Amino acid sequence: MQLELRIAALEEALKTSERRRQAVIDRYERLLEERAAPDGTSVSGGRLPALVARLRDS
Repeated sequence: MQLELRIAALEEALKTSERRRQAVIDRYERLLEERAAPDGTSVSGGRLPALVARLRDS
């Protein structure tokens, strides 16, 4: 019984951690979308998309 409660608590903590991580990624992506290059186009090239992809995969 105690082990089941600990497992449930750990599973809930993991879900919370994953939601927080996804929220950070979402905020970062919105920030990148809001930031515009000098010519008025959105930032889509360079290393930033690769960084976002790495964050999603981790």
